[in-house]
Amino acid sequence: MKLVIRVGGSVVASPFNPELINAYVDLLLSLKRQGHVVGAVIGGGSLSRELINTARAMGLNATAHYEVAISVSWVRA
Repeated sequence: MKLVIRVGGSVVASPFNPELINAYVDLLLSLKRQGHVVGAVIGGGSLSRELINTARAMGLNATAHYEVAISVSWVRA
């Protein structure tokens, strides 16, 4: 089975919570060991919003704002 798990950035990164991050890693690895194809998308949380505001203040266009947000929210294992 193919699974995609989405975790909000504020859940694991506002502030950073290494124990919770490790719990999600353990869950993903367990699902993978069970034969599932697993993908994870982790939201950018407050860091993403801060970088978007910085991009806006620098005069970057809306497309660049989204690119900044996306670059913060993708995690690959």
